[in-house]
Amino acid sequence: MAGRTPLPAEQLTATQREAVRLLTAENLMYRVGDLLLTLPTHMRRWPVPFSAV
Repeated sequence: MAGRTPLPAEQLTATQREAVRLLTAENLMYRVGDLLLTLPTHMRRWPVPFSAV
């Protein structure tokens, strides 16, 4: 999966660059110069009821 390791932004297509713009705006991707890296998400609630576990 793209973004798990740093990747250069110059290798992206126009559609991927738009996705990167949206993801960085939502703090889900980090950009340092020309390198991109996806960020971990914060789980706000448990996906299943606690009694099911």
